[in-house]
Amino acid sequence: MVVGSGIFFVSKRWSPKLTRHEAVDFPVWKHALIAGTLFAFLVPIVILGREFGHWLAGRVCGLDVILHHDEVRFRKPQNWTKQSSEMLIFAMGGPVVELTLATFGCCGLWKFRQKEAASAQPVRFWIFSLFALFGLRWLRYNLLSESDETMISKSLGLPPYFVAAVLLLPALFVTWLIVDTHRTNRTLLPLVCSVPIGAASALFYLNVLGPAAFPPKSRTSASRAMTDPMRIQMVYTESNPCPASSVRSRSTVPHA
Repeated sequence: MVVGSGIFFVSKRWSPKLTRHEAVDFPVWKHALIAGTLFAFLVPIVILGREFGHWLAGRVCGLDVILHHDEVRFRKPQNWTKQSSEMLIFAMGGPVVELTLATFGCCGLWKFRQKEAASAQPVRFWIFSLFALFGLRWLRYNLLSESDETMISKSLGLPPYFVAAVLLLPALFVTWLIVDTHRTNRTLLPLVCSVPIGAASALFYLNVLGPAAFPPKSRTSASRAMTDPMRIQMVYTESNPCPASSVRSRSTVPHA
């Protein structure tokens, strides 16, 4: 949240104030250049910010948490259950960050859709677009694995996919808002071209930059067997002398 607010205020200073004539003549390739650059640099920051949300939630619960580039680990307390309040708070850490950024982005896009041309302040426009795109993750959830949303549902005593199903409606609204705003501003092509750049940046961060910045500690065979990039799962380690289990939250790549 702090990072997102900082990016917004910096962009407000950097974003050029164009006249109506200049805004109309703002070329598509400049939109693509701005969008591609922002997506490449900001997507890893948002991914790390999401994990920081889990880390902060774990600290609030009094857990000994360790922040990695794509996950947050801690030792499971003896009284830990999927219905415990600590599980609920920890699982909500990442989605709260995503929800905040998506709401922030949608409010900004709504302003551009109603009152202002995207070309008048292109940097802010594309930052809002990037943040709003993270709301599209709610359009999908894997029925075969556990995500933050399924863990929240279980902690509240609800059906596993209740929260994920509820989030489908706002996800559809976010989809409409992004498409309609970019269609109105004739920036759909730069948006489509920038999404693969953001995905490539996320993969580079998750596989190269992140492991270099956060050297991974020893991982058990059970944790290596995890293949879903976005879930919380309890991993019982037979090789570790500590009887507690390792609980983790994995990061995700935004989907458009």
